[in-house]
Amino acid sequence: MLNENEIIERIKDYAIIKLDKELNIISWNSGAKLIFGYNENQIINEKFENLLSKEDKGGFQRILELLKNIDEERIEIKIMDINKRFIETETLIKKMEIEEKDVGFFLIIKDISREKIWIENIKNQVSLNKRILENIKEGIILLNKDNRIKYINEMAKEIFGIDATYIGVNISQVLSLQYSEKILKEIELLFQEEKKKNFRFTNLWKMV
Repeated sequence: MLNENEIIERIKDYAIIKLDKELNIISWNSGAKLIFGYNENQIINEKFENLLSKEDKGGFQRILELLKNIDEERIEIKIMDINKRFIETETLIKKMEIEEKDVGFFLIIKDISREKIWIENIKNQVSLNKRILENIKEGIILLNKDNRIKYINEMAKEIFGIDATYIGVNISQVLSLQYSEKILKEIELLFQEEKKKNFRFTNLWKMV
């Protein structure tokens, strides 16, 4: 059976670091090596605070003050890797105790830098898509899974004589019965077939 240190060493997705009471690094797992690039012989006995960005050192100290009264706390801090780049992390800091005496701190660190880049890219794509939808010459209405309106572009507002107050309204209450039934039937077929399908009604703007 694996002991605690062997289990920690096998964890690759998180950096797990142990600090003594003076904040010297006393343990550095394989996940920490992968994320930050330092080998144990390069980092053991180094001050952990030396890896923090200037703006995060104060926040880290405030968390340590809080830990006098609680067992653990989370913080987002930037930690320097071997190439002198700062990696954005979400770090859980726990007190280490032996026989009810504080002996240091246990850090579980997740690299969120790629996650933040991904989120920013998604936001940029959404913004781009919205600009595209606003500038095309066809009316676009986006629905949620309950067939309620999530988005109406400017052309759709002109075609159907509706505005943003219709956001959240069921599509069947916006279009005429004839066309809303056709659209809802097509939506139902999309879910049944589990594949994408394009459909189009001609002369929608002439409906009554």
